[in-house]
Amino acid sequence: MTRLQVKCLLVLLKISILGAFKVVHFENNSTTYCVISKHILQPRNIDQTALSEECEQQVRVKQEKLSKLYASVGVHVQGTVETIVPVNKILKQFVNAISLIYHSLSYRKELNDLNHLRLRIIISAIEAGRISEALAHYVILRSWSEWQSIVENIYQNPRRHRKHIENLLTFIRALPKRQDRLDYYYFLKKYMVQRKDHESYLGAMVAYDVHKIINAPDGKNFSQQNEYTLWSSMVDGAAGYFKRAFLVGENRFDFIMLDRDFPDLFDMMYPFVFTFSDIDMRKFNTWKMMQVLCNMHRPISKANMFQQAVTLLLERFPWSKHNEYYAPMLAGYLHVCIPKLKQDNKSKQMIEKLQERFSKFKIGANFNTLVKTIGPQIHIMAG
Repeated sequence: MTRLQVKCLLVLLKISILGAFKVVHFENNSTTYCVISKHILQPRNIDQTALSEECEQQVRVKQEKLSKLYASVGVHVQGTVETIVPVNKILKQFVNAISLIYHSLSYRKELNDLNHLRLRIIISAIEAGRISEALAHYVILRSWSEWQSIVENIYQNPRRHRKHIENLLTFIRALPKRQDRLDYYYFLKKYMVQRKDHESYLGAMVAYDVHKIINAPDGKNFSQQNEYTLWSSMVDGAAGYFKRAFLVGENRFDFIMLDRDFPDLFDMMYPFVFTFSDIDMRKFNTWKMMQVLCNMHRPISKANMFQQAVTLLLERFPWSKHNEYYAPMLAGYLHVCIPKLKQDNKSKQMIEKLQERFSKFKIGANFNTLVKTIGPQIHIMAG
């Protein structure tokens, strides 16, 4: 029922109430209570006849006043009713016409078209990153029941870009109710897995948001197992993607941008990325891996990446087969990167320990001797 119909019905209700005054019966019986005059109340002799006459006189006076008052009210009410009755007839005709329009097929089609247009406004605002505008339309147009359509339409866009999904996640994050956000994430998971969007920084975003929901103070009201499954599927997809960025250099720019644009996501993903299986190592490319290290955005990330690279070479490769060449290369890259590591106190404190670890590659070798093996100039040129 539309707002216009509701307003019309309220007006009709008021008219009907006023019309009811035509048959209202005003009881004009006044109270029988009367005030006894002092001259009647003699101390020893009360005149009963005088008392009765006094009371009857008072009741007659009050009843006459009430009759005049009720008659006056009746005249005003009847005049109001006579004025409104024609309006009542017109309004009834108007409401009947509105009802016919409301139930017509053309109106239903126009209403569906209007709702679709409203939905497109919200989706377009989300895709463009105008989140405040999207939220305003979302509330004003009461589109909270269209949340599945919002996800579906964004993914059906033939020009869909990962930035659109990032903006959608920003929109979801702004919703006030946590259960609504979880509903979005559960529904979104299907599309993200189908399009492999979870194998990117988008998977890390969803994992980060779900992790915050699970660990919220009132998170006990949610099913931990279901949220954990959602979280782990996103983490596994994103970790595999960034492992390849580190080991093979594939999409390494995304890894660098994750550190630059979403440092919290990078820190969350760090322990999952640097856990390698034999399958992960099958496509390992040492040269491309080294090119990633000093190109990370934050100095602390550069230092951590060098630490992971040294650990990987020490644990996975014997000197004679691999490290005789790549240990000096890695030392040269670190030597060139040291000025950048000194820009941050935490990474600056890691430099000495990083250099000490190079002595474990070969007896009698250390960081300085390994740097001189090839010379830093090649690394500057490579950088």
